[in-house]
Amino acid sequence: MTDLLIFGTGAVSDMILEHYLDLSKARIVAFINSTQNGTEKKGYKVISENEIFEYRYDYILIAANAFDIISEQLIAAGVPEEKIIGITPQSSRKLKQIFTRMNAEIEKNFNIDIAMQFLKKRLPGFDVFSYSISNRIVLDTQQPGQGGLEFSYSKPDMIDSIRAHTLCGLAKEIEMNDVKGNVAELGVYKGDFACIINQLFPNRKLYLFDTFQGFTDSDKQVDKANNFSNSSSLFADTSVELVLSKMQYRDKCEIVKGSFPGSAEHFDDIFSFVSIDADLFSPIYCGLTYFYERLSNGGYLLIHDFYNKYYSGVQEAVKRFCREKVIGYVPIPYYNGSVIIAR
Repeated sequence: MTDLLIFGTGAVSDMILEHYLDLSKARIVAFINSTQNGTEKKGYKVISENEIFEYRYDYILIAANAFDIISEQLIAAGVPEEKIIGITPQSSRKLKQIFTRMNAEIEKNFNIDIAMQFLKKRLPGFDVFSYSISNRIVLDTQQPGQGGLEFSYSKPDMIDSIRAHTLCGLAKEIEMNDVKGNVAELGVYKGDFACIINQLFPNRKLYLFDTFQGFTDSDKQVDKANNFSNSSSLFADTSVELVLSKMQYRDKCEIVKGSFPGSAEHFDDIFSFVSIDADLFSPIYCGLTYFYERLSNGGYLLIHDFYNKYYSGVQEAVKRFCREKVIGYVPIPYYNGSVIIAR
């Protein structure tokens, strides 16, 4: 029996508990989350990082993003590196070093057969569990057609390959069909998806809409009042400088800082592609309203987190907008999911 401390109490830990962890092989000692210290999750105690050494454990399983940041904090506190494993290390700079050990421990402690059966029911014909565990972050180099569109990106921070390859396909269609308009992203955070957009559309202006300070209080209040989410001050750990440092064609980027849609009221442009990744109901609904009217025929909106149960306002915003416009959307059902709206 392997004793685990699980770092994180959010969506990834729920996924682990509900579908992956084999409790005949592994025992949960406690969850780690300083902001919820003293509470319980699914009957297990939640402790702070300061209490780790009061417990016996074989491994600390990081069930959260920002693998490097968390693991470095644990190591600095005295946790042996060989005792740290993770199920979602997309952001790790040390991916190659941790893969072998991580996957070996996961195979010992996780019920792979059950997880594969569960996920294949959702996504028939696709080995999602293999994808989820390995967290492929190296996208295939693509040369779609003869339009000169070539893309290769080796270290997206928190971008999965299904979403990125979907973007590649949409970019290919836009270029092949000579769809007019610039491109944009609403909800940029650290710019990891934006830099892919920038690479795929090197000859188009990329508008980057974000507060660069996290969610606004008014948008959080709308979500909380409607039980869409109970968001804290997330996504504030970014900056304009950080985002621009990742852009290959920096001269094509225009930062639009502020609360949307007020930040866009002075713009007059058309678009061929827009990524909407704002998480909360109000900015997503406003984004759909604003960008759809300015979307060229043959253009696409790609809305992220459609299946994210922690941000259910995303789905409500998309469905409400599409009902009002009497238009359809195409779901891309991977982890958290996206939808495509075409014009």
